[in-house]
Amino acid sequence: MNGLNPYNCALPGHAFVGHERMRRQLLRGFRNGNSYAILGGRRAGKTSLLVQIERDAQRADLAPFRALPRFLDIQELGELTPSLLFEQFYNLAIRDVEAEPWTPGEPGREYQHFLGRLDAAKPALN
Repeated sequence: MNGLNPYNCALPGHAFVGHERMRRQLLRGFRNGNSYAILGGRRAGKTSLLVQIERDAQRADLAPFRALPRFLDIQELGELTPSLLFEQFYNLAIRDVEAEPWTPGEPGREYQHFLGRLDAAKPALN
């Protein structure tokens, strides 16, 4: 055993209950190709909700899609720049597929560069 208490309710996902209706709506939305953002203040339960949604998505039939949950903690990035943010998004998107690694783009055109990199990775992502 690793010494962690598996019943510790302070750990994300260990004390999650509720929001069944919203979770069902999210799964329907995922099946329709929708994406969502979970926003809230500190200690509001966002991580616990996301952990539960990940579990729900892994158990659900989302055909024609497959759940590939990705988490990004913006606070861990330190000083945030557009280039760093889009690099992190790209690296999360291509994780587990064979795609070209991120290369920095022209300053001021970070979003356009990100979209171009995703277009190039599309065959691998499909």
